[in-house]
This record gives sequence, structure tokens and C-alpha cells, in this order.
Amino acid sequence: MSSVAAENVIEALLSIAPTAEVLVAESDSVGANATAPEKFRASGYEAAFGDRRSVTLFDVSRAHPLVRVADGPLGDLLYVPQAFVRADFVVSLGKVKTHNLTAITGVLKNQFGMLATKNKAYLHPFLSQAIKAVNLCRPVELGILDGSPAMEGDGPLRGERKDLGLSLFGRNAVAVDAVVCGLAGLHWRHVPHVRQMWSAGQTLWVQSLIGEDGMAARPEAGVLRRPGATQRGIVRVAMAVQRLGTVVQEIGHQAHGARRLGDLRKAPRAIGHTLRSLYK
Repeated sequence: MSSVAAENVIEALLSIAPTAEVLVAESDSVGANATAPEKFRASGYEAAFGDRRSVTLFDVSRAHPLVRVADGPLGDLLYVPQAFVRADFVVSLGKVKTHNLTAITGVLKNQFGMLATKNKAYLHPFLSQAIKAVNLCRPVELGILDGSPAMEGDGPLRGERKDLGLSLFGRNAVAVDAVVCGLAGLHWRHVPHVRQMWSAGQTLWVQSLIGEDGMAARPEAGVLRRPGATQRGIVRVAMAVQRLGTVVQEIGHQAHGARRLGDLRKAPRAIGHTLRSLYK
């Protein structure tokens, strides 16, 4: 989301609550020039908000204190800033994109960025579970997605720009993301993190769908091109390899506590319990 769009949202919030303190959050991600400070500079946020007393550029990856957002083995990797959990009002600002791992990037996936986890690449085999945990920990009050331009193909980084001429916004993140699924020609039940949030009791209804002319709009289904079948197959293989690595790591972890060979007999049951917790 551009600094101009973010500034418009911030001005609207401050017009309602003039004494509010606004935190503009970013976190480190995988890739070159992808630290939060680098993103603030590249997006124009630093120039736009650096001198404003009521606005703070909030570095999620270096924030303290942190709050654990999930139980079980995966919970050891999932922490968010306490400031995020305690915020009075959370707005998620993102772009409409296809994604080579999660099919789409919407409001729910955007909140993955609130994790303070240092190496988010380790979480790639567990993206759906991580996205669900963050959104259940602290649901957003408002989700806004910019589709002018959107991104299709090999998103979220190497895709192609496509101007949809609309923006999506709503108070229900699951419903907004269901619309994004439709734009990509997918039923929301076929996108794991959206389906899991619905299964967790999040209702699904569309709050607002507005075109550039300010009128209600219903976009054409399947207007966003997804990554090709070959690429999706490669990604599935890559995730299987990474999951195998998780199994190997867990075997090593269980072996550390063994004092004799007989203790290793307990390892398969413990490993199975751990993996069921990770992948449920």
C-alpha cells in the first residue's frame, strides 16, 4: 500500500480521534532489502510520517515486549508485539495479489506480517496455521485492499501489475478475502487459510465492495491470473521437502534426550504428536 493511501487512512482516523497515537507497522520478510526500516524508506512512509508526532513507524521485528499467540510446538515460533494485541483499533492495509504459496494475498495473509518471528521462511510449510493464529489472536477492525494496481501471476514479489479499477474494504476479513478468491477464479473453500478461519467460527459476509467511482461493484470472477500449473507443482514439492526437514529436525530433537537406545522407542509417538499439532 502506498504512503499516499496510508496517509489518507491515517487522516481519516485522526479526524475521528484527534488525540489518537497511530502506529504504522512493518516487519522483516524474506529477500534482499526486506527489513522493516528498508521498507519504510522504499514505500515513502519514512518521508511521509517521519516528522509527525501522532504517527510512529513501528518495527514489528524489533518490538518488545512480545505475546505468544498459539499453543503447541508451532506456538514457540509465533509471537506478536504486545502493542498490536492491545491496540484499540487495527486497520490492515494491503494489495490485492495472487500468491505462489497461499493462492491469494488479502487481509488475513497481510496480518502474517505482524509476527515478530525472525526467520519467517521456516513458517512456510505452516502458513495457514500461522495466519489463522495471528488473526484469531487479534482480529482487525477494518481491512482495506488496493486493486489499482493489483498483482497477478507469480505473486507476491515477482508478479505482473494489473489494474482492477477497484478497492476492497470491510470489517470482516474472511469475507473480503473470499472476494479476492473469486477474483483469482477460486472458491474460498479451496484456499486453506480462508477455509480454516471460517471453520474457526469467523462469519462470512461482504461489508463493502466499492469501485473507483464510489459505487458498489461486483468484479468479474477469475480476472486475476494465478501462477502456472508447473510452478504450483514445484512449490508443492518444495513444501514437501521443507516438511521432511521438519521431521528430521524433530527426530534429532527427540534423540537429544535419549540416554539409551530403548528411549528412542518413544520417539515415533512423540514425533507424531508434534507433527499432528503442527499440521492440524
